[in-house]
Amino acid sequence: MPSSPSLCSHAQEGAGQVLSLCMRIYSHNKSSPTVINTAAATVRQAVALLFDHAVPAGPAEGSNFSFVSSSTSSAERVATGPEIAAVFLLQDLVNMCAGSPPAWLKCPMFGRGFVLDLLEFVLLHRPVAFQTNSAFKALLQNKLAPTLADLCQAALDPEVEPASAGEAKLLLRCIGALLRKHACLLPNLTPAIIAILLAGCNANR
Repeated sequence: MPSSPSLCSHAQEGAGQVLSLCMRIYSHNKSSPTVINTAAATVRQAVALLFDHAVPAGPAEGSNFSFVSSSTSSAERVATGPEIAAVFLLQDLVNMCAGSPPAWLKCPMFGRGFVLDLLEFVLLHRPVAFQTNSAFKALLQNKLAPTLADLCQAALDPEVEPASAGEAKLLLRCIGALLRKHACLLPNLTPAIIAILLAGCNANR
C-alpha cells in the first residue's frame, strides 16, 4: 500500500531532525580528535542509512558504471517518500560545498572538506540513485557536477588563493568518483572537467 502524504511528510521531518542533530554534534564538538572522529563517523553512517532506505536495490557497489542514457529513460522514477529526504540532504550538501548555508538541515555550515567527503561517498557508493531517479539525476547534472567543476577550476587557477592540501585531495577524489561512476550522465560536462584537469597539470601553482 502506498504511503500517505502525511506519513511521508513525517518521515522526511524525522530524518531531517536526526541528521541535523548528528551534524550539530559534529560541528560543535571541538574536544579530542577521537571524539570528533567518532562524531564524523556517526554523520557518515546516518547519511548512508538515509540513502539505504531511499534508494532501491541496484548493481553491486563494486561494479563499473552501467550505461544509462542522458535522456529520460523508462526505468527512471521521480522521488517519493524517503527518497525526498535524501534529495533534500544532497541539495544541502551541494549548497554547503558551494559556500551557501543548508536549507533543509538545521545545522551550522561545515568545512568544505567534510562535505566533499560525504559527497564522494554518495557518488561512489550510491550510483543507482542517479541512474534510476530523475530528481537525483537532475541534481547531479544541474548543480552537483557544475559545482565540483567550478571548484576544480578555482583550485587550479594560479590567481585564486589555493585550497589546503587536504581539501584539494578530497576535491580530486570527489571528481574521480564523479567521472568514474557518472560520466555517461554528463556528456557535455565530462570533457570540460577532463580539460580542466589536463590544463591544471601545466599550471604554475
